[in-house]
Amino acid sequence: MPNIVRIPRVLTQLVALATVIFSPLAAAHAQGPGSVRGRVIENATNRAIPSASVTIAGIGLGAVTDADGNFVIGNVPPGTHEVSARRVGFIRRAQTVTVGAGASARADFTMTPTATQLEEVVVTGTPGGQEKRTIGNAVAQIDVADITNKSTVTNVSEVLQGRTPGVVVSTGSGAPGTSSEITIRGYGSFTNNRPVVYIDGIRMDTDDLGSFNPSGAGTSGFSGQRTSALDLINPQDIESMEVLRGPAAATLYGADAAAGVIQIITKKGRRGQQALSWSTKWETGWSEWGTETLTNYTTCTAARKAVRDAAGNVTWPGCQDVADNTVITDDPLRRDTSALRDGNINNLSLSLRGGGDKYSFYLSGDGIFTEGVLLNNFDRRRSLRTNFSFNPNAKTDFSINVGYTAQNLQLPLGDEAFNGLLLSAARGIPGLARSRPSLVGWGSIEPGIAHRYNNSTKSDRLILGTTVNYTPFGWLKNRLTVGMDWRASTAQILSLPGDPDVPAGLNALRAPKAYNYTVDYAGSLLTTLRKDLESTTSFGTQITSRRYETISATGSQLPTREITIIGAALSVSGSNSFSEFNSVGVFAQQQFGWRNRIFVTGALRADDHSSFGKDFDIILYPKASLSWVLSEEPALAGVFSTIRADNFRLRSAWGRAGRAPPPFVST
Repeated sequence: MPNIVRIPRVLTQLVALATVIFSPLAAAHAQGPGSVRGRVIENATNRAIPSASVTIAGIGLGAVTDADGNFVIGNVPPGTHEVSARRVGFIRRAQTVTVGAGASARADFTMTPTATQLEEVVVTGTPGGQEKRTIGNAVAQIDVADITNKSTVTNVSEVLQGRTPGVVVSTGSGAPGTSSEITIRGYGSFTNNRPVVYIDGIRMDTDDLGSFNPSGAGTSGFSGQRTSALDLINPQDIESMEVLRGPAAATLYGADAAAGVIQIITKKGRRGQQALSWSTKWETGWSEWGTETLTNYTTCTAARKAVRDAAGNVTWPGCQDVADNTVITDDPLRRDTSALRDGNINNLSLSLRGGGDKYSFYLSGDGIFTEGVLLNNFDRRRSLRTNFSFNPNAKTDFSINVGYTAQNLQLPLGDEAFNGLLLSAARGIPGLARSRPSLVGWGSIEPGIAHRYNNSTKSDRLILGTTVNYTPFGWLKNRLTVGMDWRASTAQILSLPGDPDVPAGLNALRAPKAYNYTVDYAGSLLTTLRKDLESTTSFGTQITSRRYETISATGSQLPTREITIIGAALSVSGSNSFSEFNSVGVFAQQQFGWRNRIFVTGALRADDHSSFGKDFDIILYPKASLSWVLSEEPALAGVFSTIRADNFRLRSAWGRAGRAPPPFVST
């Protein structure tokens, strides 16, 4: 009879309990997340496309392709998903894959290059990111990252110069640290034609830094060299720029969009499994006098050679050893080695990028050091930037952008200044005796004294912003941007007793501060009315507040060259000023899209502004636009194939915009 092993009842009960506890866990493991992997290549050459962004719609997961075009997206929930691949310069591609529990699905993409990207996403002048094909108004995009990789640029004005139709950048001076005037589609006002500038959705201050105009006449000034807070943005941190060239874009920007809008988009990290990416760049060079210098002439007549002063000294010593009627020449800017220099240019940048399935970051530090051809002219800037984004779930993502810049700027005397070196060189008279040997050949001043001119400005700027995107349902999108732009400057003109600028001595200080606050909300309702007809209803509000404070103090007639504090001056004066602007705008926009190639948009914005006055309520800005991608019409396919046009779009836009008056103008 066989032996029977009896299992104790207690052990049987423990096994049953363990089965009840661990069976759900085993089932959950069996139904765990999967992954999507694949490769992105170019269709014509089969070459790998690196740095392409591959994302899964609706769940916030993605990856960036490596140097071989490969990617892997992990932690993908089981089910059917739409996977899309994007890369600047290529047409967007998408496909549907089914991911099994604990399994890996394959998604390979073959992308086609395109010269004009109708699928490019535009963020300026739209309630949310929209493809360019859907927009009827003019939006120009500039790939700043590509520009800074191929050439040396030190400010935003140089990025815009000659790269965007309708945008004119007029340089008032070649001195480092001076600004340019930017106009979009010409002049629409006698007073202010400056476009509105945003950085990552936060309104920026672009006013003068508060520097004293380098007139050579103390604190008085004239037109010429100017500075701008726009130059306190490092081009190395910019990914792209978008320029709106027309009032039809006023739906989102209201009372200040008449002169156009510039949106600066800084570099971000890319989400998805990837290795850390870092880069460092050092650029060095020099600037030199780039035009012909003036040559002065004197005819040494017998009469001039015979002239003597009251002490019996020769008035024209340079003519004594030459024959009568000989023409002598002098080019003091070239002859005097202390007049001009080759200014050094050194730019150093270091950045780090990275990310994971739910986060990404970008961190950079830069230094821009530029010297002018005049010895008392330089521009030294240091900047730090960090951008961080986080995607806690499929419905929410937020980003934080922080940028800080410190500048130390010194300006030379203006070209039209009486004590300026350039005007002095133009007024020089060869052969004429002067009061001191160093002044021979110069008009009013020589280099050693002209370079004493001390006009400096030190500035600090902090831009802080955060953007939250929330999509509770597939048909409802929300975006909220909140941020501030703070700037503080200290400008000084210091003229010691005996200096030609102000012989009695002068110490003038000016300390302006600027605060800009932005709150911007936009929501969109997406509806499919019919199979071929889609509707996008957008709404939102924008609140901006700008405040300016300036404190100035001046001390003239300083006691000695060693004692320069304002309180020690014989004559002391001071002043302060304050102004504040507040603006509130709301808008509504309706867009209909037919078969993803015809888009009709209408919008209305209502604005109220603190400068409008008590007897003025609100102002309305309407807008209408049409965008029609003719190259995708089946009936016209043969025509565009014959003329070899891959992308052909007809667009038209109409709108109204305005410019809010300064404070205290309206009542």
